[in-house]
Parts: sequence; C-alpha cells; structure tokens
Amino acid sequence: VDVIECFLQRAFYGTFRLSFLDASCGGIVKSRYAPVFSEMTPDDFAECIAFAAESYNAKDGYTDASSVAEQYAIHTFFENFSALELKGGVLRVDGRLAAFSIGEPICSNVFGVHIEKADTRYHGAYPAMAREFAAHFAMDYTYLNREEDLGIAGLRKSKLSYYPELLLEKWTATCHTPEELAESRFFWAIPHKERLATLHAICLQ
Repeated sequence: VDVIECFLQRAFYGTFRLSFLDASCGGIVKSRYAPVFSEMTPDDFAECIAFAAESYNAKDGYTDASSVAEQYAIHTFFENFSALELKGGVLRVDGRLAAFSIGEPICSNVFGVHIEKADTRYHGAYPAMAREFAAHFAMDYTYLNREEDLGIAGLRKSKLSYYPELLLEKWTATCHTPEELAESRFFWAIPHKERLATLHAICLQ
C-alpha cells in the first residue's frame, strides 16, 4: 500500500469540514466551514508571517528556544522562498487564513514538511492542512518526512497518530576546529541543487 495514500487516509478530517470554536460564545462550536486549499504565492507571504508571529506571541514563544528557532526559520524560508525552491500551501475559510505549510523535496522519494501552522480555533485545521498539502505536493513521492517532535509531548502524540512508517534517529555534528567550521560554512554556501547532489553522494558513501 502506498505510504502517502495511507497518510492521506489517516489525516482524513470529515468531508473537508472544520468546526470553529469561538471563545466569546463560551467555547461553543458556532458553525462548520468548508476550507479551501491553494498553492502559496508571494501575495500570501506577509499574511503568513503575521499569522505565525501571532501564534508565537500568544504563547510567549521568545521564552522557548525551539519556538525562537522556528520563527527564525519561517522568516528565512519566506525571504529565500524562490531561491530554495520551496513549496507552500494555504488553507482559507471564507477568505480568512486558517493554516499554512511549507516544504520541499528532500530526495527522489522523500518530500519534507518544514513548517505547518494552523489556527486551532478551527478544529481539524492541522490534519486538514496536512492532508491537503500532501495530496497537492507529495503524491509522486514514497515517503513524507514530517520531521521531529522537538521533545514536545503533544506534538509527538500528533505525529505518532499518523502511524509513521519509520522513525529516524537524530544526530548532531560538531566542529572542533576553526578549519572544520570554515569548511562547513563553505559547504552551505553551495547552491541548493548542487548541495543536494553533494549530500546524496555523502549518503551513498
């Protein structure tokens, strides 16, 4: 069975509908909406950045190192979106941004999801975004890499709910001399496509 198709089935969120939870109504679900997915364009960038910043500020993200790193990554992705050949998608409800996601092909059979942000007042917004993004960009790939859980229990539970095909171990590389660090910086200055080819060659070794 195709791994991506299994993911789409697990991320099913009920006839493509979301429930909106309004705190002003005592937490009562007001209505149901039909979300609309579209491929991200430069016209969406500013709204997505503001959307991510709102979430970051609401949870005092500056007190958490992983949140700070994520926010920096989001800005870096948008500033270099075209150069990095990234893919993005947005999910809107009645024209209002409900979620967005950014990813890219990692290799010939793996598509990676780097960023996924959603308005949690829309119940089901995260699985809706995950499913639509995968269906739009990852159908030609064997695997979908949804990256790590950062040690966050809720995030780990969410990622495991999709019953991943495999979990990869994470490793950290350190440079002990200035010469190694300089060599590392040179490597990351290589254009994206050439860097991917180099990484692939290293993996084969």
